[in-house]
Amino acid sequence: MEVEEMEMEVEVEMKRGVDEEDKKVKEELNGEEEEEEGKVKEKEMEEEVEEEEMEEKKEKRVMEKEMMLEEEELEEEMEVEEEMEKVEEEEMEVKVVEKMEMEEEEMEVEEENMEVEEVEEKEVEWWRWGWRRRWKWRGRR
Repeated sequence: MEVEEMEMEVEVEMKRGVDEEDKKVKEELNGEEEEEEGKVKEKEMEEEVEEEEMEEKKEKRVMEKEMMLEEEELEEEMEVEEEMEKVEEEEMEVKVVEKMEMEEEEMEVEEENMEVEEVEEKEVEWWRWGWRRRWKWRGRR
């Protein structure tokens, strides 16, 4: 019996040794799996960070483009406003010039009318003077 007991003890110890080795192997495997999982998670985190950075860069580029477009639109609006102001100034100048020309024409017409009136008055005076002289001459004869 003692041999059997010893054999059983040896078997139990062998099983314990195998069990311990199995535990060690399992622990190593678990450690490696955890390590791999940690690496995978780390890679995933790095990829997420890279994606976030790429998104931020894209957003930044989009914002810069939008700002550039807004600046261009503002510049165009300012140019249009400047052109409108120039056109308005030119129109005002044209109106002023036209008004001055009309006033000059009116003054010329008035001067011509006055000259015509003066000539007509002189003609009438000469005519009257001529008739008076004739009457005087007739009256003397």
